[in-house]
Amino acid sequence: MDNSTRYNYNFRMLVEPRPVTCPSHLYAIVPSAPKNIERRRAIRRTWAKDVQSRGNSRLIFSLGKSNDRKLDIDLKYEQETHEDVLVFDFEDSYENATLKTVLSVGYAARCRPAYFLKADDDTYVNVERLLASIKLIEGALKEPFFAGQVHYRAKPHRTFSKWTVDYVEYPEYSYPPYISGNLYVISGSLLPSVAATAMHTRHLHLEDVFMTGLVATKLMVPRVSIEGIWDLRRATSHNCAYDRFVSGHYIEASLMERIHDDRRNLVQSCISLFFLSWCRCVPKITEIFVV
Repeated sequence: MDNSTRYNYNFRMLVEPRPVTCPSHLYAIVPSAPKNIERRRAIRRTWAKDVQSRGNSRLIFSLGKSNDRKLDIDLKYEQETHEDVLVFDFEDSYENATLKTVLSVGYAARCRPAYFLKADDDTYVNVERLLASIKLIEGALKEPFFAGQVHYRAKPHRTFSKWTVDYVEYPEYSYPPYISGNLYVISGSLLPSVAATAMHTRHLHLEDVFMTGLVATKLMVPRVSIEGIWDLRRATSHNCAYDRFVSGHYIEASLMERIHDDRRNLVQSCISLFFLSWCRCVPKITEIFVV
């Protein structure tokens, strides 16, 4: 990879979140497509509230522009209502996912938060458990890191799919260790160097491989696994195990809100008899003390 070449990331902001404040603790940015209005609404109603409640923390959505006039009107209304949307002047597409993330990291780098969280818009995050996991990693490593679900020795797809990478784009036999793009955390002190290094790294349209694999390898930054990142494609509501995970992805908006409610209202109750056990979800009991 050529370290001397600077690739084009000169795209202006069309819309910026208001107020322009800098969270010092957690800065969460959720890349989203303009059409995914319901997903953004579900996140605002659920785990975005948990981010905001931490203090000195913020969640925003980053998007490219739409070529649909109706969507543009909807986005304008969304920003006026919630003031949490960041829109860049390039066409929003899967191929531009890397571009969107690099610009989002550059935007957050101005603030130097303690932690930067990138999560897809079909991901639900248990913010409390995520931050607890990050604290444990931080205490053990004593150096900046990337954290999430780490993949080792993964090979490029050479057959046709949306993950296809040809030999011209990436000639190597395998990728460096990288973290799944549905969720990862970067130590805030790394953000300026991550953004700068990304702009001098040959483009790869697979955002997670690019950011957490190629860029992190250039910077010689450790990538650390977080336990409890679940694939919830076949999930149903009413599962008290949700309170034990760090995040779940492949979640539609309607299910995200039910998971959020289950986390708060249900607890697992188990009965054991010899070598057998039975578990079920029961409502959490709120104790009332009368003085």
